Amino acid sequence: MKITHLFVALALFNISAAEAKSFKTYGYRGRAAGFTHQGQYGQAAAIGGQMYGGGAAGAAGFRGYGPNGGVYKGGRAGMAIPGVGAVGGRAVSGTSASGNHYAGYGGGAYNAQSGQGLYNGGKSYTHAQTGQQYGYDQSTQFVKGQGGQTTIQTENKGDYTVDWQKGQKPSVTQTVYPAAN
Repeated sequence: MKITHLFVALALFNISAAEAKSFKTYGYRGRAAGFTHQGQYGQAAAIGGQMYGGGAAGAAGFRGYGPNGGVYKGGRAGMAIPGVGAVGGRAVSGTSASGNHYAGYGGGAYNAQSGQGLYNGGKSYTHAQTGQQYGYDQSTQFVKGQGGQTTIQTENKGDYTVDWQKGQKPSVTQTVYPAAN
């Protein structure tokens, strides 16, 4: 049965333009599904599975093209196991026909046994004509039921720390001031 699934998965990635394929399979221990699609303006694919009474995992990716130029691509993946925890991540980027560029990422993990988690993410935008950049990176750590702390580092608006504890108002502290223009 596993060899059959391998052949199905390999067949999904052997497609011609403007075509789509998918599969589903069920068994006594779980299920899995996937698809792939290719069209005039891009491609996409995904696969996922779940073990009955257990965890689940999945991944997806895509790439798109604009009719006047530009490209946009991204992907994500994640998994979770009840009572144990979860982890996931994503990333995207794109360039417009005029050359402007965007990128973003994010990901996190949670330990269900300790209640601790973290998340990191950020975005960046570059204007092609002026070269001006905007964006931020953030990092968050937390404990379930208690609160946490987020650190934000911006490209041109200063850096901040946000402390958010259960039962208290969030406190925001600017840690680095932006340069004067």
